[in-house]
Amino acid sequence: MNSRFTLRLLEALESFFLKKDKNGESRADVYISSFLLVFGLFLIVVGIGIAVILLFNFNVWIIVGSVFCILLGVLAFICWRNQTIRIVSEEKFEYTTFLGNRYEYRFNDITKVKVNADSTTIFVGKKKVHIESIAIVSDRFSNLLNKAIKEKNL
Repeated sequence: MNSRFTLRLLEALESFFLKKDKNGESRADVYISSFLLVFGLFLIVVGIGIAVILLFNFNVWIIVGSVFCILLGVLAFICWRNQTIRIVSEEKFEYTTFLGNRYEYRFNDITKVKVNADSTTIFVGKKKVHIESIAIVSDRFSNLLNKAIKEKNL
């Protein structure tokens, strides 16, 4: 393996796992903390470890535990990777859901903001934008959201 290929591979992995673009900036204004990535990978490793136990002791509950851990780990990884908010302009933002569906909303269309114990929900018309409490929110998004709230007296 030559060093250029290795360097490009490492840059691609860094971009993928640290969610950075080529300029080293965060690729989203709101994104899930890397804690969920680590937790998801841990669950996958535990699930594989439990599956190895099957080689020595076949038990239905071991299969269930293994599949459960692996599935939960994959779901945590998907959530970490997909759930983001990007500011498109001073008036619009793009929300990407858990499953990767993308929706574009206007800050002016926000009708309500509800802060829950584990999350914040932004109501945009009849739709909802869900921000988990472990999400990292940029100052830019926070300022634009606060501006929209003040303008609408929410």
